[in-house]
Amino acid sequence: MATFILIHGACHGGWCWEKTIPLLEAAGHTAVAVDLPGHGDDPTPAADCTLAGNVAAARAAIEAQTEPVVLLGHSLGGLTISQTAEEIPDRIDTLVYLSAFLLRDGECQRDRLGEIGSPLLASIRSPDKDGIAYMFEGPDLKEAFYHLCSQEDFDRAGERLRPQPTAIGSTPLSLSDAGFGSVRRVYLECSEDKGLIQPFQELMYTQQPCAKVVKLPADHSPFYSMPDRLAAALAEAAEH
Repeated sequence: MATFILIHGACHGGWCWEKTIPLLEAAGHTAVAVDLPGHGDDPTPAADCTLAGNVAAARAAIEAQTEPVVLLGHSLGGLTISQTAEEIPDRIDTLVYLSAFLLRDGECQRDRLGEIGSPLLASIRSPDKDGIAYMFEGPDLKEAFYHLCSQEDFDRAGERLRPQPTAIGSTPLSLSDAGFGSVRRVYLECSEDKGLIQPFQELMYTQQPCAKVVKLPADHSPFYSMPDRLAAALAEAAEH
C-alpha cells in the first residue's frame, strides 16, 4: 500500500481531495492533503507566499511519514512537487503530475503560459491591481475547469477558491539529475481538460519523459468529476 501526499493547484486547497481521499483509504492506502501557504485554511497573506514556502509545506507533510511517499501535484502544484523532489529525493518514491506543469530546470510557469493555447484559461484569470495575486473567476470558469463536474461540486469549489500568489508561477525551478531527476515520474493526462489542454500536457511529458503516462477522459478537476477513476489511476501510478 502507498502513502499519497496530495498537492492542490492554483487557487484551490486541500479541500479539493475530499472525494478522493476516502476512496484511497478504502483501498488501504494512506492519503494526506496539504494546504499550501495562502490556501485552504492557511492564513499566510498572498504577498508572503513563495515557492520555497510551498516546498516547506510539502516537505513537512512528507517528513511526517515513516516511508517514501507518492507525491502528487495538480496543475500549478507540479512546480511544488518538482522542487520538493530536488530537496528530498530519497523521501519520495514517485512523483505524479495530474494535468500539471512538468517543467525543466530554469523554467517557470509564467514563461510557458503562452504555449498552453487555451483561450478559456486567459478569460478566467483575473489579476489584482497590485499584481500580487490572481483569481480564477467569471462566466467561463465552469467550462474551463469543471465542465464534467456536477453543479453542486462546482458551486462548492467556487465558494472556496482563494487568490493565487503570482510569485509561485514566476519563480524558476532549480532542478538537477541527482535530485529531481533521480525520482520516478508518472503523468496523469486529462484528455478533456479545457484549461491545461491535452496537447500542452503531452508536450511537457514528452520534454520531461515519465516512466508511465496514465490517461483519464477527464476535465481539469477529476477529483470531482471522476474521483473513483482518479483513485484507481493513482493506485496504478504507484505501481512499479
